Amino acid sequence: MNYKVIDKEKYYRKDVFRHFSEDCKCSTSMTARIDVTDLVYYSKNTETKFYINFLYILSKVLNSRDDYRMGYLWQTGRFG
Repeated sequence: MNYKVIDKEKYYRKDVFRHFSEDCKCSTSMTARIDVTDLVYYSKNTETKFYINFLYILSKVLNSRDDYRMGYLWQTGRFG
C-alpha cells in the first residue's frame, strides 16, 4: 500500500485538521438521503446481499476522493 506523508504546514486544510484534531477531538459522520432502488433490484436479481453491495459502492466512492483517503498516526502525529 502506498502511504504518502503529508506536510501539515503545507496542507491546504491544515486549520480544519488542527481544529478537529486538537480542539474538538471528535469523529466524522455523514448522513445523506440516497435512492437505493436500483441496488435493491440488483441485489435480488444476482442473489447477493444488499449490505455487502452497498459497502462496496460506498467504499469505492469514498476512496475516489483524496479528502476521505487519509490516515492519521497519532503516535507520531503524522498523517497521509
